[in-house]
Amino acid sequence: MNSIVSDGVMNRARNANPMLPISDEIQTLNWQGIFDQNNFNPLRSLRIDNDLVYNRFMSSNFIDISFLENFNFRTTFSLDYAQRQQNEYIPNDIYEAERYGTQGQATDNRDERTVWQWDNTLSYDKVIDKHRVSALIGTSATQTNGSWINASAQGFGTNLFTYHSLNSGYKRDQRGLSSSWWKSTLLSYILRANYGYDGRYLLTATARYDGSSKFAKGHRWGIFPSFSAAWNITEEEFMESQDIFDQLKFRAGFGVVGNQNISDFAYLSLYNTNYTGTYDTGYTYSFASDGRRGTEDISWEKQRQWNIGFDMTALNNRVNFTVDAFLIKNKDLLMSHSLPTTSGYSYTIENIGAIENKGLEFSLGATLIETRDFEWNFSGTLSMDKNKVTQLYGNTDVVYNVDGDRNIQKEGNLFLGESRNTIYIWRTGGIAQAVDMERLTKINWQGYNVNPGDLYPLDINDDDQIDQNDRVVIGSTDPKFYGGFSTNFTWKGLSLNGVFSYSYGAKRLSPYYESLIGSKGSSNASVDLLDRWTPDNTTAEFPRVLAGFDYNHYGAHQMDFSVQDASYLRLSALTLSYNLPQSVLSKLNLSSLRLYTTGSNLFCLTDYRGYDPETGDWYPPTKMYVFGVNFSFKI
Repeated sequence: MNSIVSDGVMNRARNANPMLPISDEIQTLNWQGIFDQNNFNPLRSLRIDNDLVYNRFMSSNFIDISFLENFNFRTTFSLDYAQRQQNEYIPNDIYEAERYGTQGQATDNRDERTVWQWDNTLSYDKVIDKHRVSALIGTSATQTNGSWINASAQGFGTNLFTYHSLNSGYKRDQRGLSSSWWKSTLLSYILRANYGYDGRYLLTATARYDGSSKFAKGHRWGIFPSFSAAWNITEEEFMESQDIFDQLKFRAGFGVVGNQNISDFAYLSLYNTNYTGTYDTGYTYSFASDGRRGTEDISWEKQRQWNIGFDMTALNNRVNFTVDAFLIKNKDLLMSHSLPTTSGYSYTIENIGAIENKGLEFSLGATLIETRDFEWNFSGTLSMDKNKVTQLYGNTDVVYNVDGDRNIQKEGNLFLGESRNTIYIWRTGGIAQAVDMERLTKINWQGYNVNPGDLYPLDINDDDQIDQNDRVVIGSTDPKFYGGFSTNFTWKGLSLNGVFSYSYGAKRLSPYYESLIGSKGSSNASVDLLDRWTPDNTTAEFPRVLAGFDYNHYGAHQMDFSVQDASYLRLSALTLSYNLPQSVLSKLNLSSLRLYTTGSNLFCLTDYRGYDPETGDWYPPTKMYVFGVNFSFKI
C-alpha cells in the first residue's frame, strides 16, 4: 500500500552521459553511436502522468471499568483503513510508446485494506503486606480485509484524455483487467501473572495461544509462553547504609514468540485463469499455476529467546549503565525456496530451517559536569550480535535465491553455518596483465573474454574453468558492532545537542557505483576511472574501459572488486536552542518560550562510494534544516 510512484526518471537522469545536451528533443540518451533502446530521455518521460492518491483513517476507542476494588475490565476497538489509487498515462508520442508498441497506455490501479482489532482484558491487582500479586486474562481478535483491481488500455489517438478514459484505447486485445480479494484473521488468548515481594523480587509469567488463518486446519494454533525474573539488590537490607548506588538490578528471562508473516493461502496451490484467442475469433480459457506449490502442513515459525541483564544507576542518578546478553533461536523458519521446473512449480514456502542469533548490548548515560549555570550530559549505546544458519531442510546445506531466469543472486542465499545476510560472489583474480596471458588462456571462461586490462574471477577449485563452483561467501551485510551516542551542553538558557550514529564492519553492494565504474560510454562514469588500466598505466586500480555493449567481458559487479566497506559515523541531528528566562516570560505573560534550529544528516564519514552506507542507493541522502519556536501561555 505504501509503494512510491516511480517512472525511472531519476535513475536515467543520474546515469546520463554528461556530454549529452540537456534537451527534450532527443528520444533516447545515446552517445556516439552506442545505442540502448531502453535508455529513454528523462525530460520526455516527465510527460508521463503518474499520480498517486493515498487516504488513511485510523481510530482507537476504549472503555475502561474498575470494579470490586481490585478488578479492571478494558475493551479496545481499533480500525485502520487505507485506500490507494494510482493512475498512469504514457503519451503516444514519446519513445516509451514507440519502443513497446503501445501507441499510448493508460492504467488505473486501485486497492484498499481494512484492519480491525478488538482486545478485551480483565485484570486483578492486590497488595498484601509486602506481597503484590496481579493477573490478566484477555483475548485479541484481528482481521485484515483487502482487495485490488487493475485496469489498463493501449492505443490512443489523442493524448487529450490521458488516463481519464480507458475505453478510448482502440487496441481491444491489449486491454487488461485483473482483481483480487483476500482476508486473514488472527485470534489470541492471553494469560499473564505477576508477583513482587517488597520491591526486591519480581516474577512474571505469560502465555499466548494464537490461531492464524494463514495456516491449514490442524496447524493454525500455537502456544507461546514467556517467563522473567528480576532481583532489585538496592532494596535489600544490606544495601541500606550505602549511598553510591541508586539502583542495582539483575534480570533474566525466557520467551517464545511466533511468526505468521507469509502470504495468504501458502498452504494451497493456487491457479489462475488464462485466456487465449482474440476479440474477433473468441476466447478459450484454461487454468495455470501461479508458480507456488502449496505446503499443507506449514505452521508457525517459533523464536526462542534467552536474555540476562543488569541495570545500574549511581551517584544520585548522575550515572546509569545497562548491559544485556541474549541468545535467540529461530526454528521452523517460514522461508521461500525454488523448485525444479520439472515439478510444475517455481517455488514453495515451507518451515525449512533454523537460525541462531546471539549478542550483547550496552548503554551508558552520565552527567559529566553539573554546576549552577552549566551542565554536560552524555549517553551512548553499543550493540554486537552475530547470527548463523544452523539448519536447513533435509540434508540441504544451501538454499539459493534465484531470479526468474534461475540465475543465483549475490544476496538472499542461505548457507549452513553462515550468516543469513551473506554476499555470494566470485573473488577477483585481479587485472590481467600481458605476462598472465599464458596462464589465463588455459582457463575455460565459459564464453567470456579475458585480455590484458580486464578483470577476471579467481579459479577457486583449480579445475581450469570458471563456474558456479568458484563463487564463495566473501562476507555479510552484518556490522561487527553498531550504535549511537549523544551529547548535550547547557549554559543558562542556551543548549546544544548532537546525536550521532555509527556502524562498523558491514559489507555492502552498491549497484549505482557498480554502474559508474562499469560505464561503457553511454552513461555517467566515476572519477575513479581516471586511474584505469591502459598500456601505459598497467598498475592502475581499475580495469580498462570498454566502449559499447560488449557483454563478453567480466564486470566489476560480478566480483568482490565491487564489494564495499559500509562502516560510517553520521551526525544524525544537531540542535541549538534557547529558553527565555523567567524575567522576560513574565512580561510576555508566557510560562515558556523556546527558540530552536535543528540540522539533520549534516555529515557522514564513510569510505562507501554509493549514496549512503545505511540506506543504500535508492535515493541520495538529504540534509534538512528546521527553525522553530515552542511557547505556552500562563493559565
